[in-house]
Amino acid sequence: MKKFLYKDAIPGCYIRAVNNVSSSIEVIVENVNSTVLAILANYSGIKQQTVHLDVVIATIDKDWQLVGELMEELRDAGCAFAGAAYGWSPSDVVDWLREQGLFSGSYREVIQYGGIWAFYER
Repeated sequence: MKKFLYKDAIPGCYIRAVNNVSSSIEVIVENVNSTVLAILANYSGIKQQTVHLDVVIATIDKDWQLVGELMEELRDAGCAFAGAAYGWSPSDVVDWLREQGLFSGSYREVIQYGGIWAFYER
Protein backbone atom coordinates (compact mmCIF):
# COMPACT_ATOMS: atom_id res chain seq x y z
CA MET A 1 0.00 0.00 0.00
CA LYS A 2 1.36 3.40 -1.00
CA LYS A 3 0.92 6.45 1.19
CA PHE A 4 1.83 9.87 -0.25
CA LEU A 5 4.37 11.68 1.94
CA TYR A 6 5.56 14.88 0.19
CA LYS A 7 6.94 16.47 -3.00
CA ASP A 8 10.37 18.05 -3.48
CA ALA A 9 12.51 19.44 -6.27
CA ILE A 10 15.58 17.51 -5.04
CA PRO A 11 15.36 13.78 -4.32
CA GLY A 12 18.36 13.37 -2.00
CA CYS A 13 20.00 9.94 -1.94
CA TYR A 14 18.11 7.30 -3.89
CA ILE A 15 18.65 3.91 -5.52
CA ARG A 16 18.12 4.50 -9.24
CA ALA A 17 18.52 0.93 -10.49
CA VAL A 18 19.13 -2.66 -9.47
CA ASN A 19 20.48 -4.63 -12.42
CA ASN A 20 20.58 -8.42 -12.47
CA VAL A 21 23.62 -9.17 -14.68
CA SER A 22 25.04 -12.67 -15.26
CA SER A 23 26.74 -13.64 -11.98
CA SER A 24 26.24 -10.39 -10.06
CA ILE A 25 23.84 -7.62 -9.07
CA GLU A 26 24.57 -3.93 -9.75
CA VAL A 27 23.07 -1.36 -7.39
CA ILE A 28 23.19 2.20 -8.72
CA VAL A 29 22.92 4.87 -6.01
CA GLU A 30 22.63 8.57 -6.86
CA ASN A 31 23.17 11.71 -4.79
CA VAL A 32 25.30 9.80 -2.30
CA ASN A 33 26.45 11.47 0.89
CA SER A 34 29.32 10.62 3.23
CA THR A 35 27.19 8.22 5.30
CA VAL A 36 26.18 6.22 2.23
CA LEU A 37 29.75 6.23 0.89
CA ALA A 38 30.94 4.79 4.23
CA ILE A 39 28.29 2.04 4.15
CA LEU A 40 29.24 1.09 0.60
CA ALA A 41 32.98 1.24 1.34
CA ASN A 42 32.66 -1.06 4.36
CA TYR A 43 30.05 -3.50 3.05
CA SER A 44 31.66 -6.93 2.77
CA GLY A 45 29.38 -8.19 -0.02
CA ILE A 46 30.49 -5.60 -2.58
CA LYS A 47 32.99 -6.94 -5.13
CA GLN A 48 33.58 -3.69 -6.97
CA GLN A 49 32.61 -0.04 -6.72
CA THR A 50 32.65 2.63 -9.36
CA VAL A 51 32.30 6.18 -8.07
CA HIS A 52 31.64 9.06 -10.44
CA LEU A 53 30.79 12.41 -8.86
CA ASP A 54 27.73 11.62 -6.71
CA VAL A 55 26.83 8.28 -8.34
CA VAL A 56 28.04 4.89 -7.09
CA ILE A 57 27.67 1.61 -8.95
CA ALA A 58 28.15 -1.21 -6.44
CA THR A 59 28.59 -4.72 -7.82
CA ILE A 60 27.54 -7.53 -5.47
CA ASP A 61 27.76 -11.30 -5.83
CA LYS A 62 24.41 -12.71 -6.93
CA ASP A 63 23.22 -13.32 -3.38
CA TRP A 64 19.79 -11.83 -2.76
CA GLN A 65 20.23 -12.04 1.01
CA LEU A 66 23.23 -9.69 0.75
CA VAL A 67 21.22 -7.40 -1.53
CA GLY A 68 18.39 -7.32 1.03
CA GLU A 69 20.80 -6.49 3.85
CA LEU A 70 22.40 -3.71 1.79
CA MET A 71 18.99 -2.27 0.86
CA GLU A 72 18.00 -2.15 4.54
CA GLU A 73 21.25 -0.34 5.43
CA LEU A 74 20.75 2.17 2.62
CA ARG A 75 17.13 2.72 3.69
CA ASP A 76 18.27 3.28 7.29
CA ALA A 77 20.79 5.85 5.99
CA GLY A 78 17.95 7.82 4.40
CA CYS A 79 18.01 6.57 0.81
CA ALA A 80 14.76 6.28 -1.14
CA PHE A 81 14.06 3.70 -3.85
CA ALA A 82 13.05 4.73 -7.37
CA GLY A 83 9.69 3.58 -8.62
CA ALA A 84 8.61 3.29 -12.24
CA ALA A 85 5.50 2.62 -14.28
CA TYR A 86 7.25 -0.17 -16.19
CA GLY A 87 10.18 -2.56 -15.78
CA TRP A 88 11.59 -3.86 -12.51
CA SER A 89 12.31 -0.74 -10.49
CA PRO A 90 14.32 -0.68 -7.23
CA SER A 91 11.01 -0.28 -5.42
CA ASP A 92 9.74 -3.47 -7.10
CA VAL A 93 12.97 -5.25 -6.10
CA VAL A 94 12.46 -4.24 -2.45
CA ASP A 95 8.86 -5.46 -2.56
CA TRP A 96 10.08 -8.81 -3.96
CA LEU A 97 12.82 -9.02 -1.30
CA ARG A 98 10.16 -8.39 1.36
CA GLU A 99 8.01 -11.22 -0.07
CA GLN A 100 11.05 -13.51 0.17
CA GLY A 101 11.66 -12.50 3.80
CA LEU A 102 14.92 -10.71 2.90
CA PHE A 103 13.80 -7.13 3.69
CA SER A 104 11.67 -5.87 6.55
CA GLY A 105 10.04 -2.60 7.42
CA SER A 106 8.77 0.29 5.36
CA TYR A 107 10.75 2.37 2.89
CA ARG A 108 10.39 5.57 0.85
CA GLU A 109 9.66 5.25 -2.85
CA VAL A 110 10.48 8.24 -5.07
CA ILE A 111 8.96 8.84 -8.50
CA GLN A 112 9.87 11.73 -10.78
CA TYR A 113 7.06 13.64 -12.46
CA GLY A 114 8.69 16.24 -14.69
CA GLY A 115 10.93 18.31 -12.43
CA ILE A 116 9.17 17.29 -9.20
CA TRP A 117 9.95 14.20 -7.11
CA ALA A 118 7.05 12.63 -5.23
CA PHE A 119 7.77 10.50 -2.16
CA TYR A 120 5.58 7.65 -0.95
CA GLU A 121 5.82 5.32 2.03
CA ARG A 122 5.55 1.64 1.17
